[in-house]
Amino acid sequence: MAIRPLLNGDVERIAAIEQASPSPWSAALIAAEFERSQGLQLVAVGEDTVLGWCCGFHAGIEAELLKIAVSPSQRRCGLGRALLLRFEDLCRDRGCEFLFLEVRAANTAATGLYKSLGYRTIGCRKKYYSNPQDDALILRKSFLS
Repeated sequence: MAIRPLLNGDVERIAAIEQASPSPWSAALIAAEFERSQGLQLVAVGEDTVLGWCCGFHAGIEAELLKIAVSPSQRRCGLGRALLLRFEDLCRDRGCEFLFLEVRAANTAATGLYKSLGYRTIGCRKKYYSNPQDDALILRKSFLS
């Protein structure tokens, strides 16, 4: 498995992974990431197959993870952790001191991962997600020593 920047040819394969995730992004939304100012996008690949991806952006000393999705066959195998750790590296390399993200309150696997990596809950957005409806926990990680 390798982690590399997002390429145009990845969009349709990522869209297929998204369809197996809650609140999936369309191919158009994924492609729009190429236009995002200060955007950061990563793709995990294995033997010419896209296994997962993540994206976000940075602004000054803050960054935000907007999306992380892993192929159902690759979940709970460490791929999400690997993507997130590489994303954190990119943020630190750009001078970020804090990384923010939102996660479905019911997604105990993701919240467990984030908490194990030092993220702390700083807020909650009630009924933020739809299909299915769920609250969003707002998490933050500090890169300051």
